[in-house]
Amino acid sequence: MESAGSMRIEHTARLGDAMSDKLNRLKQSTALEWSRILIVGAVVGGLAGASLWASPADRVNPNLSAELQWMVQRPQYDYPIPVIVRTAHSLSRFETVPLGGMSYAARLTASQIQDLLHREQVQYVTLDPLVRVSRQAGRQPRMREGPVAPRFPGQTRNPFLAAIGADRVQAVGLDGSDLVVAVFDSGIARHPLLNESRILAAMDFTGGESRPVPVGEDAYGHGTHVAGIIGARGLGVAPGVRFLDLRVIGEEGTGRASDLIRAIEWLIVNQKRFNVRVANFSLSHPPIESSQDSPLAQAVGRLVEAGVVTVASGGNLGKTDQYPVIFGAIGSPGNAPMVITVSPLNTRGTATHSDDQATSYGSRGPAIFDNIFKPELTAPGNKITSLLAWGSTLQRERPDLVGADELITLSGASMATPFVTGAIALMLEANPGLTPPLVKRILSLTAVKLTQPHMFEQGNGLLNVPAAVALAKAIGAQDGAARHPFPIVWWLDGEPVIAGGSYAESDRI
Repeated sequence: MESAGSMRIEHTARLGDAMSDKLNRLKQSTALEWSRILIVGAVVGGLAGASLWASPADRVNPNLSAELQWMVQRPQYDYPIPVIVRTAHSLSRFETVPLGGMSYAARLTASQIQDLLHREQVQYVTLDPLVRVSRQAGRQPRMREGPVAPRFPGQTRNPFLAAIGADRVQAVGLDGSDLVVAVFDSGIARHPLLNESRILAAMDFTGGESRPVPVGEDAYGHGTHVAGIIGARGLGVAPGVRFLDLRVIGEEGTGRASDLIRAIEWLIVNQKRFNVRVANFSLSHPPIESSQDSPLAQAVGRLVEAGVVTVASGGNLGKTDQYPVIFGAIGSPGNAPMVITVSPLNTRGTATHSDDQATSYGSRGPAIFDNIFKPELTAPGNKITSLLAWGSTLQRERPDLVGADELITLSGASMATPFVTGAIALMLEANPGLTPPLVKRILSLTAVKLTQPHMFEQGNGLLNVPAAVALAKAIGAQDGAARHPFPIVWWLDGEPVIAGGSYAESDRI
């Protein structure tokens, strides 16, 4: 008799064959080299095409529909699936976790989902996917050990802050003071370079719970590294900011989309209480549906509408073992039109831009399903040195990345995202009246166009902090730009840094 495991392997192989057939047909009809480039939509289309489950297509996520088809045909394996249900009225008869509005998280079998879809009040059922931090998992060289200063061998400054011009803005007195940043991550641990008094509060949303927890803890270690890039003393872009620690990632480096949605809804309710102006999401799940259907994308949209500038990782789905170049795999919530989506850049350890390259792993645009322009920006994201959470999972599992002075070197879109978050804190300090759409447009207009990366790798270009802050100040000045000239060109180690040029955005801001 076949085991459940063997049946699942057969099911996975069958779906894989369907996707391969789809790709082969595409290969015969196009001149593109499909051995090197995979459009993610082809994969998703293969999944959707393989689904014959008899349910309204617009009410069920196509990936979930394919899974349900397999389970309905084999009722002995009708096990509960984590799902998110959007309804017009409250759900009954099922054990659910309210997420805000009329959305609920639940674990339901295929037969229960079929029952739900016979109810008129059920509008949409989708997967509740695992959300992962956008950290590149590959092995990286050990950081050289050395004294606290300098932390970057051969340089007397932080090359990443210099590359985006943040050190220049700090030199004139801006540090993000009085700005509060919400970090949706694994926690923020106490560290000599980030005093826990700067953490206003901590809430834990993992495991279906919502509870206050002590500040200064981070079991996994990722959130501490991210917070360090935003605002650690001597390392961060805005070393004067304060933090709200919203834990949605557990000790193993994952969480659920439903946990993240509950955390977002909590912040919307408490935004004025803590005066949060910026939110950082260095995490994502693979794109499985349009942002118009995604409960997570809709939640971050409500956060932006509440006045919180929202910055999200594009993800690290730029390649797989089989496909070394992938376009269209911007993760969620980075695929939401209203957020500022960031991809990682390899600065090659230097401040200047002439040697900058796109990382191979950073997700490329456009956002599949919606076909909108993403990412908006790129920022340093390769071999970034920041804070270590002592005793964390990352420290135990990756001692090769740990250096001196309680620091650790990580790579990924997770590391690029907080550079932009810190820059926004400086912009809001310069002009507190900026709205989220205006911040997004200023950052895109002032970005530096790089030579090597594709437009769907760098978006509108590299984060340009001096130009963004200057334009923010000019907008807020009574007599306009005459008081605060906009630096179209500034010089970095003998190379010109030119702001602006071509500009693109999605049709929804």
